[in-house]
Amino acid sequence: MSKEFEHVQRLSHEHAPVPAVVELFRFIIYDFKRRILDRLDSSEENSETNQEIRHLEDVSKKIKQMGNILKLILRSEDPDKEFKDRADIHPILELFESVEPMRSHNFKCPSCHKKHSFDGKLNCIMCNTQLHPIRFKTLDPESRSLCMYYVEIDIDLLPFDLSSDHANSVRSK
Repeated sequence: MSKEFEHVQRLSHEHAPVPAVVELFRFIIYDFKRRILDRLDSSEENSETNQEIRHLEDVSKKIKQMGNILKLILRSEDPDKEFKDRADIHPILELFESVEPMRSHNFKCPSCHKKHSFDGKLNCIMCNTQLHPIRFKTLDPESRSLCMYYVEIDIDLLPFDLSSDHANSVRSK
């Protein structure tokens, strides 16, 4: 096997690093799905099968609706202006652009993947990564495109999956 072929083969199996803003975007998606599914789990204890199925359909619709809203936001040049009066879009826009998701007990640093490592100024005490809330208006084209891609994977393809590792294995195929 030639050295060039080995190099190409190695590169084709390695994934490029994902920008921190995209990692944060994915975390918020997974955290949102986790909260919805936790509510489903807690309500299933005393329900009958038909109610469970109906509730599952409602949860699926809610997750898919979030995906559709995120696609609209990602396609917009200035979502704050464009969607300021839309009651269905504005809360999701606010969620993604706030610091609250980064204060979740499930949040991991996108660089070192350690939990509970951020101080009050959103600086990781383990690897010194400084995080900032997502600003859709200022997302660079590559990050915007990756976010759109992960909406398609994490929501459209795998709406009930809570494992980004599983989604990454799907990405590699």
